Amino acid sequence: MATVISTISAEELDYRCECAVASLAEGKRVTLAPGFFRAAGITPKELMETLLKFLYIHELEVAQAEMYMNSYYRGDDCINIRQWRVFITRKPQDLSFVVKATCID
Repeated sequence: MATVISTISAEELDYRCECAVASLAEGKRVTLAPGFFRAAGITPKELMETLLKFLYIHELEVAQAEMYMNSYYRGDDCINIRQWRVFITRKPQDLSFVVKATCID
């Protein structure tokens, strides 16, 4: 019996990364199905680099909004952009992957 593996397109992968970044930035964990990397055709390292890029973009968008509000209300334009670390672990119970991001202070 053959196993059929559905593939994930580049556009869908970008969409899933954007959704994951929204959750990771709030401190939540993201769970990936066991065959995610095979279906997406990427390695865990490539996913971590992509998530870090998306997290940096997210931080820039937040900083831009904060800078606008601060300059509007107080005239302050100094905003710190947080840096992130991304970890991918595997759950032995169901072999799914868990992605967690932590902020470097």
